[in-house]
Amino acid sequence: MHDPSPEACERRLKLTLEMMAAGIEMTRLSLARRHPEATAAEVETMLAAWLRRVEPPPPGFSLRPLPT
Repeated sequence: MHDPSPEACERRLKLTLEMMAAGIEMTRLSLARRHPEATAAEVETMLAAWLRRVEPPPPGFSLRPLPT
């Protein structure tokens, strides 16, 4: 059930941001493993490029309207 209370929205946003941070850290570690010769600064540069990439949505993807 969807809880629209401010507290529930805050919890969902916090969880979303924590999951995003975990995903970024996993990508950083993956890049470092795939490029063992890279310095920490080079890995950060690769990570920044990965974060800036734009990919088209998959076929059939559509956003649902936000609740009002």
